[in-house]
Amino acid sequence: KNYRLRGYAKNRYALSTILHSQLKDYFLKSALDDFRYCLQAEPDNYFLIVKIAQVYAQLNMIPELLDLTEKALRLELDSDNRNKILFYRAEGFFILRDFEQMSTVLVSISRKEIKYSKISDVLDYWSTINE
Repeated sequence: KNYRLRGYAKNRYALSTILHSQLKDYFLKSALDDFRYCLQAEPDNYFLIVKIAQVYAQLNMIPELLDLTEKALRLELDSDNRNKILFYRAEGFFILRDFEQMSTVLVSISRKEIKYSKISDVLDYWSTINE
């Protein structure tokens, strides 16, 4: 549990706007190590899977992000966690500029069940790219 809390704290610190990019990457990589360590003990912990996907996206580790999200989508997820995983998967394809794959993922996201305005706002923007 300490690794999870430590990883969460490092992730939050890395997301603050006061850090130099190299220091930010250091904290993100350190948080990633802690989250992955915890995931070994709790392989179905959706919170950890979502946090790892978030950090992969922030570190531009797109192959790892796409691999993780593909595996996570095979698990039994509630709609909120499924939407988060799909969102990060779409973000990976967006970063790769693979808009066709991104569109395929976007269709799978249940828009009426999105709980976070950030996801809705980004999805609205992404939908304009394909028009």
